[in-house]
Amino acid sequence: MSRDLRSHDLPGRGSRRACKAVTMHTEPHLVWKAPAGDRFPRPDWSATDAALPAGLPDGDLHRVYGALARQWVDGLRDALGGGYRVHGGGDWLLLSHECDRYVELLLQTLRRDRRRIARALDGLADDDGYGPHVLLLIEDLDDYYAYVAHFYPRHGGAYAQSAGMFVDDGYGHLIVPHRALEDVEAVTAHELTHAMLRDLRLPLWLDEGIASNMEQAITGRSLYPPEPELIGRLIEYWRREGLEPFWSGASFARPDQGSELSYALASHVVAFLGGDYPRFREFARAADPADAGNAAAREVYGEDLGALMRRFLGDGDWTPRPATHSR
Repeated sequence: MSRDLRSHDLPGRGSRRACKAVTMHTEPHLVWKAPAGDRFPRPDWSATDAALPAGLPDGDLHRVYGALARQWVDGLRDALGGGYRVHGGGDWLLLSHECDRYVELLLQTLRRDRRRIARALDGLADDDGYGPHVLLLIEDLDDYYAYVAHFYPRHGGAYAQSAGMFVDDGYGHLIVPHRALEDVEAVTAHELTHAMLRDLRLPLWLDEGIASNMEQAITGRSLYPPEPELIGRLIEYWRREGLEPFWSGASFARPDQGSELSYALASHVVAFLGGDYPRFREFARAADPADAGNAAAREVYGEDLGALMRRFLGDGDWTPRPATHSR
């Protein structure tokens, strides 16, 4: 589910399970932000959380966040207008402009993929939380970028091309621009993987590499086949640029080929490491964004990430520099 109420979300309030259980007798209401010039309703989830009574039992929390999510998605529907509808209930809320058959097939796929991700990433993927998963399927590309601009970094005034996002802000949700159903299903497989990994707080290269490999496993499409042309581009680009933007995560949002080649390299490295899944799971659970997972690699694999990367890029100083990294 998509509203995660661990201690980092509710500073100072402690565990709800440790409090005396109470019952909520009135319907909850969202607290809204009012950013200047923003056409989309943006909930203030911290203020909304603070307005709820402490100690609500799990069943009430699930119901409360289901109602809050519906208020939020209804507000987005009204802001977008033009035939958008809210579908689903229970485990998913889907805002879309699509016909009922399209929505039915997509919801079936989302439910199936969630089960597949949980099985494939046993010990890593986590579906805990309250309220339904939320997917915003946006018809107009300008509307899509207007929405994600609130969360998406610019580089020199330009955005990297985006096929979809998992927005881990307040109430985690998926947002995807309209395209053919098969293509939307590929994007949601990738972004749902991010959603189910979010509590690990992985280095970005590792998070993206896992999501890319999961997308390939679910769709059967090879995103970055190890062909000589791609391998040559990877070696040439990273030898010229150095790997620090990759380790820090900055290169994934570049509006040039650096973004594609970041995803490609991450996908190949994770595919290699994932061949021994028990060790990979141990590594992923220990990987710290502060050093791009370098200490965890030494502990689990007996060599640092620089040595690992020489298998892909040849000789060079590829070791992460911790001072440059954040997530």
